[in-house]
Amino acid sequence: MKLALHRSITFWSGILVMGFICWAWRDSYKHWTFLEFKGGQVTPYSGSIFLVRQKAVVDSSFTRTEAGPFMQRFDHFLWPTFITGAQAASRFNDKDWWEKSDADETLEYEMIMMLVGGRPNDWALSMPYWSLLCAVALPWSALLLWRARRRKRLVGLDRQ
Repeated sequence: MKLALHRSITFWSGILVMGFICWAWRDSYKHWTFLEFKGGQVTPYSGSIFLVRQKAVVDSSFTRTEAGPFMQRFDHFLWPTFITGAQAASRFNDKDWWEKSDADETLEYEMIMMLVGGRPNDWALSMPYWSLLCAVALPWSALLLWRARRRKRLVGLDRQ
């Protein structure tokens, strides 16, 4: 029994999922995509996926547009960020925060603007694509290693 990795559904499924994540990561720098639904929105934007819970959104819609030169360009490897509506309101009203020279060019600014005027229990989560890629690649690699060890052991049993 050969260890035919190219015949493994696990191998090709992981390649397909990670390929899609890489494509979406690259696409998030070129396009704005908004998926709004009752209670929130999902927005891939500048290397991250924003998940926003807002009670104000009542209609479902899907919008996709080309990103122009005015689109914010964040660092490629940001950390996941979570902010609540109450935190956004307090930052929005904090003059010291606004006096920072680059406050309007940060990921935190974008998240605050998404939540301004909302309820205190609304929230926004930014998940960078690299974290999604790691969340898929690590278990996928572990599963492939487990598969290889199991198959190697089965080959050893067949020879006895």
